Amino acid sequence: MEVRARGTEALCALQSLEEDFSRFEIASEFSSIHVHLSSVRSDVPRVSRAPTIRVNGSRVYGWGANRTCTTDQSICIVRTRGREKKIEIFSESESSLRETAWTVLQSAIGEALDLSGHQRIHGAGLQFRNQTSIVVAAKPGAGKSPLVASCLGNPDWMIFSDESPLITSRPDLGGAWISPFPTRIALRTRDARMLLPEEKARSFARHGYVEKHLFSLPTERIARPSPLNWIIFAGRGEQAPREIGRPQAALRLFPALVVGQGLMQMAQYMVRVDRTQAVAEIAAIRMARLVSLLRSCRFASMGLAADAERNRHRLEEFLQ
Repeated sequence: MEVRARGTEALCALQSLEEDFSRFEIASEFSSIHVHLSSVRSDVPRVSRAPTIRVNGSRVYGWGANRTCTTDQSICIVRTRGREKKIEIFSESESSLRETAWTVLQSAIGEALDLSGHQRIHGAGLQFRNQTSIVVAAKPGAGKSPLVASCLGNPDWMIFSDESPLITSRPDLGGAWISPFPTRIALRTRDARMLLPEEKARSFARHGYVEKHLFSLPTERIARPSPLNWIIFAGRGEQAPREIGRPQAALRLFPALVVGQGLMQMAQYMVRVDRTQAVAEIAAIRMARLVSLLRSCRFASMGLAADAERNRHRLEEFLQ
């Protein structure tokens, strides 16, 4: 992956993206992705024709490998040739450049990961005492990021991801495995002050969302690939963790793993005619992963209270 920038705001957005990916190891077999950010007004292309479709507040021009997506704040042009992707993003706003680049990169990387057999799931990936690996699958806003921040303050825990750990199948090693996808932890101001008061953070304002503070994971606290033991489905509430059966787990796992509910994947990027076969292949791979998880993992449900420390303690009691 290569990212270049032109203009003051674009350079600031590039610096933020470098921090976002600072804990990642990019595998060479994935598709080559080239991104150009520009905040120079004279670079901005003109789009005069009528949009093909409108998705999530964006105007999309073109159905195929080459397409343009525009919002009130940015223009994103995606050109695909085989395994090569060239993405150009134009905006005079640093936050808009960073948000658009982050979203489209997550979509492109996620597509490559899916096709290589590594599935993301929206949740917190955690490891307790170097032996029990879990995913706490939750909808946005349920409280998984404060839970991760609380675990970061306790040496018994290691972190796979705050947002979307990777799940793969390793039949030769006993079934499902979990690997790190070490995005930065995103916390609201109150949670940041309470849980990570002494850590340095970068503020991030996302369009339509409250401002959050981004914290990089310490390298020494990132867990290594390990067998996946538990998937715990969490929502808001006070319910203590309790084990559930596979039929109930399958109903809750389908939207999280197969549909990709909550994942950072841009509909404007994924919905295109030239990738119909790839989308079908991704759906089939995700379904196969669901079946393998039902065979090899245990499942539970719990409520996440407003107190992140209390949630961590309840998890520890459950896993001991």
